[in-house]
Amino acid sequence: MVVSGNFEYDRESDIQAFDEAKTGLKGLLDARITKLPRIFVHQEQQQQEFRTEQVSSISHDSIPLIDLQGLDKGAAERGDVIAKIRSASKEWGFFQIVNHEIQ
Repeated sequence: MVVSGNFEYDRESDIQAFDEAKTGLKGLLDARITKLPRIFVHQEQQQQEFRTEQVSSISHDSIPLIDLQGLDKGAAERGDVIAKIRSASKEWGFFQIVNHEIQ
């Protein structure tokens, strides 16, 4: 999906509001949205830059890998895992997790 236009958009505020709502993607599904929220849509220029600059440099080794093993050990470890998830989500939009204990 591509959005074009020459208007101001405060994406950071929308992301913060989405995070503070604490409903996540499941909340969007439960609300039966019919249009993808703008925070999930890249501007046309950003898409062009992503395609030309980043796609060729993506390799399996560079996809963020997040280890959930320390999630239940204490506040410091949990904070570290959360920071890694936040960073990977912001920079990549996706990540791989290990030690999630889901079988």
